[in-house]
Amino acid sequence: MAIDEVQTVPELGRALKAAIDHDRSPGRFLLTGSAGIMVIPGLASNLVGRMELLTLWPLAQREITAKPGSLLDELLAENFAAGNVKSEGRENLLDRLIAGGYPEPMQRDSPEARMRWFSSYESTILQRDVRDLANAENMGVFPDLLRLLAGRDMSILNVADVARTLSLAQTSVRRYLAVLTGLFLIRLLPTWHRSVGVRLAKAPKAMLVDTGLACHLAGLDRNRLEATSTLAGHLVENFVAMELIRQAGWSRTKVDIFHFRTLPGAEVDIVLEDRQGRVVGVEVKFSQTLSPADLRGMAALRAAAGKNFLRGIIFYSGQETLPFGPDGWAIPIDALWV
Repeated sequence: MAIDEVQTVPELGRALKAAIDHDRSPGRFLLTGSAGIMVIPGLASNLVGRMELLTLWPLAQREITAKPGSLLDELLAENFAAGNVKSEGRENLLDRLIAGGYPEPMQRDSPEARMRWFSSYESTILQRDVRDLANAENMGVFPDLLRLLAGRDMSILNVADVARTLSLAQTSVRRYLAVLTGLFLIRLLPTWHRSVGVRLAKAPKAMLVDTGLACHLAGLDRNRLEATSTLAGHLVENFVAMELIRQAGWSRTKVDIFHFRTLPGAEVDIVLEDRQGRVVGVEVKFSQTLSPADLRGMAALRAAAGKNFLRGIIFYSGQETLPFGPDGWAIPIDALWV
């Protein structure tokens, strides 16, 4: 079967398999789309061992500002050299959160024009792609689920609570979450633990892959974010986590990204772990000042990681790069892109 004769996705998978087996030269085909290939029925199963997966996230801030390199490589270097970063201010940070990283709305001048784009994107991807991927008895629940997750940004994912709120079975919620993940609308951040088995058993955090979309879904503008520090704080945490995830796509250092939480309640927003098992804890604060309370979770992570703990980093909206303790630094959030 020729590639240009296929009519269905399974036929495409079989045709690609035959073509690749006939000629194994790499780079002959490039498959793109709004959904991950692994969730498209009849396609991934035919291409096992015959493809390389690349995730195309919304633009990272370093791509927008044309800043070379990856901050991840610096954070996980044996000797971290914290440079002096000139902060652009909290107002600029809020503007970046609201704009997000999708190229099209970033080019629109007015908030109303951006809102129209996000509304159209939401409708298109939920009505078309969800219908193609999900065997859902109630298609109308997907916008509600996505808005619920946007309103609980960076919170621990409690499937039972989500199911009660939306009057759904927990099995349906898990299936719908897998669809939203496959459509690159949400990202689950697993728990870090020294035991891999415990990691898998603990609940992840849920976040939107783009803060511009999250703001649209939650009805957040500059005025609401400035008036409600809690909302802004969760959104900034999402923003930093996704920036690090995006930079991980091109950094020299291969990194897995988690969050950390103990039963007594000690938390670290983000945990970076490289292939050698070295651990960097990352806290995210929207405040312009820091207090000793901001370091409690880092101490718990340091104790849990033991000799593998490399350093702790606090991203905050202040102006200065400051050392704290023997193995910690507070740096402006702007270091992610300037």
